[in-house]
Amino acid sequence: MYEVCHNVKGEAMPELPEEHAVTIEALMDEQRKFTPSEEFKSQANINSQSIYAEGDDYVSFWDGQAANISWRTPWTQTLDWSNAPFAKWFVDD
Repeated sequence: MYEVCHNVKGEAMPELPEEHAVTIEALMDEQRKFTPSEEFKSQANINSQSIYAEGDDYVSFWDGQAANISWRTPWTQTLDWSNAPFAKWFVDD
């Protein structure tokens, strides 16, 4: 069921007892949600669900985020894929 694990010395480690495996599998199906405190939410950089919509147009999203930083030379192109699979972000032509 499980592969044999080895420690840093290369020695085989004992197999996990079945009851522990069941516990670990149950943890993989965690459904609880932990709501942040109002204090934490008030200082968060992300304060709405709109962040998920912004992910649909990631180039515009990162262009807007980069605008919050002081740049020595402004970029002329947010993302350059002309040499795919290599990308260049915030290109100054």
